[in-house]
Amino acid sequence: MNDLQNSIESIIPVVTVDHMLLEFLHSIPNKLIPTIEILCKNENLPIIDVIPVGSAFRNTILPQKIEMDLFVRFDTRSQKILSIFADLVIEKLAEEFSCKYEIKYAENPYGTLFYMANEFSITIPIDIVATIWISEAKYLPDILKISGMARTPFHMTFLKNFINQKELEVKFFKYWCKKKFLYGQCGFTGFLCELLIGGYETFENLLKHSKEIAQIIWDPSYSQKSKNSLKERFPNDLIIIIDPIDRYRNTAAGIQGFYGKLQLKRFISISQFNLSEHSNLWDEYQMTKPYFSVNVEFSPEASNRNDEEIISRKISMVNAINRQLEIEKNFVVEAIVTLEKMFLKTHRLEEITYLRKGPPKENKSAAKKFKIKNKDFIEKNGRLWIKDLYFSSFDSLKSFFNSKSDLQVEISLIS
Repeated sequence: MNDLQNSIESIIPVVTVDHMLLEFLHSIPNKLIPTIEILCKNENLPIIDVIPVGSAFRNTILPQKIEMDLFVRFDTRSQKILSIFADLVIEKLAEEFSCKYEIKYAENPYGTLFYMANEFSITIPIDIVATIWISEAKYLPDILKISGMARTPFHMTFLKNFINQKELEVKFFKYWCKKKFLYGQCGFTGFLCELLIGGYETFENLLKHSKEIAQIIWDPSYSQKSKNSLKERFPNDLIIIIDPIDRYRNTAAGIQGFYGKLQLKRFISISQFNLSEHSNLWDEYQMTKPYFSVNVEFSPEASNRNDEEIISRKISMVNAINRQLEIEKNFVVEAIVTLEKMFLKTHRLEEITYLRKGPPKENKSAAKKFKIKNKDFIEKNGRLWIKDLYFSSFDSLKSFFNSKSDLQVEISLIS
């Protein structure tokens, strides 16, 4: 066993869920499902089954975030049935188990039940999602417009076989991504982490092949062999990993745009560094100073956004900030977006002045117009010139955020 493998395996206790807690998690569906079925039948909803899905039931869950998902499948082609379930059944289910709950919205409304696990002194969020039942994945194209969530139970079956005996490697990669701010909807999702481990076998292999992964075009189901045809289908996507259940979907589509490029660049650099330097393999990533810490608070009207919407809005800000900085001969070198904060590192911090060339002095007509338009012109080497001042990064950031009326922002320079 080499030093890197020793460093990797040192984290096993940290990524392992207590076996008693894991058994408790696996017992929860047995308590909830019969009640869900009864409540649905009382409302005349055409329920077929309830499927436990997610990392809690594939043994890839991390102890730092205990949660689970139950998918309730209905024999319907109506979105109305899915909405009725969220409106009527979730509240009654919460009452039955004395839980708090929230109704949330994605493509269809769904409920989150906050299940009390008093034995372990924790509250477990359980997303209870209504979707459409189909007997086989080949029927997905007919119902995806009604419920994209119909894919998820089939993902569960595929991943169980695809990552068989590699669950610990998945936990290594997920934990590492979280520590390096590479995890989540605009980075490596849990689903992507499991697919990549299924393909590359180990966390160490992912580090070794980071450059390859940062431009990967891959179909894990191996049903589509032509990389050119996949690139033609997704011409603007940075990396392409086809959904093994839905060949028209790129599961890595969240890694996109300018921010996506920054994420992939950082994925490569940290991977290469950790291959040679193992001591900080599991340390939380820190930007090199100086950089900006930006605390963004949304106005009360916008505060009801869900977490994904907040993250997406912040990433859009990073992209827009970079476009503004480019006009000022500057750019964002690195960015980290979390639910709580944004961190930005720019190419330069200070103000700079450029001399912009005007007409020759001897061209009297052009020189006269130039002088009228630019009162602070200077003469040098037989020409007229004007000084262009490009503001500091701090001024540019303040200007950008001041234009957003629905935000309250604090910007700090960490130096």
